[in-house]
Amino acid sequence: MSSTITKEDQLIEAENPETSSVKASVYLDYFRAASWPLVFGTVCLHFIFQSFSVGTNLWLSEWTSNNATSSNSTSTYGQTFYLSVYGGLGFCQAIAILFASLVMAMGTVKSSRVLHFQTSSEY
Repeated sequence: MSSTITKEDQLIEAENPETSSVKASVYLDYFRAASWPLVFGTVCLHFIFQSFSVGTNLWLSEWTSNNATSSNSTSTYGQTFYLSVYGGLGFCQAIAILFASLVMAMGTVKSSRVLHFQTSSEY
């Protein structure tokens, strides 16, 4: 008994993988689905985080160079001042990355929801 499967009897089609790069229009569709305010908010908050990160590194450099040049470990400002500013910058970094992550998560959830319903309404 020979069984031949016809094209109509197949449940699964052969898959042809794409090997090219992702087109810019795909990114634009994703950003539109997420909404531009969430996209710009994510970028701005990551920029703010990086600014605080650079500020922290510059402050640490200032702190160590000031202590290295001062005699008997007495500087213009006390250690508490340097530590407070350093801690404040670190705290601002944490807040900025927290909100950047939240805004990005909101954007990805919104984008996936919009694209899912667009795709499912086509069928």
